[in-house]
Amino acid sequence: MQPPVGQELVEFTAFLSDMIRQGQSHLSPEEALDEWRDSVKTFSVDPTDYELIDEALRDLAKGEQPVPFADFDRHFRIKQNIESDKS
Repeated sequence: MQPPVGQELVEFTAFLSDMIRQGQSHLSPEEALDEWRDSVKTFSVDPTDYELIDEALRDLAKGEQPVPFADFDRHFRIKQNIESDKS
């Protein structure tokens, strides 16, 4: 469900303010809009996600150890260029 247009403008304005505060004012308006659109995409499940989950469960059943969350979190944040929430 899409938010009302007025709410979208409020959210976009807040997003732009955050970008500027984080030093990303070098982006063009079009690039900033693309960044915002990418950040608000709705969640959807890709059928291959189920295959990956099944594969992970099979690996666990074979005795393979899962990746600790802290390791996953660190690598994911680096890959997505997200600041650590630990200050």
